[in-house]
Amino acid sequence: MLRLPAVAGRFYPSNQAELTALIHKYAAIDASKPPILARACLVPHAGYVYSGHVAGAVLARIVPRGKSSFSGVRHYPRGEQAAILSKGRGARRWETRKLMRNLQKF
Repeated sequence: MLRLPAVAGRFYPSNQAELTALIHKYAAIDASKPPILARACLVPHAGYVYSGHVAGAVLARIVPRGKSSFSGVRHYPRGEQAAILSKGRGARRWETRKLMRNLQKF
């Protein structure tokens, strides 16, 4: 499964440069606030315009312990109550990874 951007241009910019700049703005590290070692973290994902600044501030401060796991809600009534993509062609291949690789350059 290749997870392509489903709502680009609606809840976040569709332009990669604009999106990268917005993520940098929201996830800017504030040197006056110490990092937090985290075992778990819950951040909102209502769309960058609504909650991006909150999610960015949290993610900029946490230092994960070991492996990370991400989960989220399904936005449509159809489908399984819970699901995990643990194997297969798309298990580690999400379109978002391209953006993350670009952000690591900064």
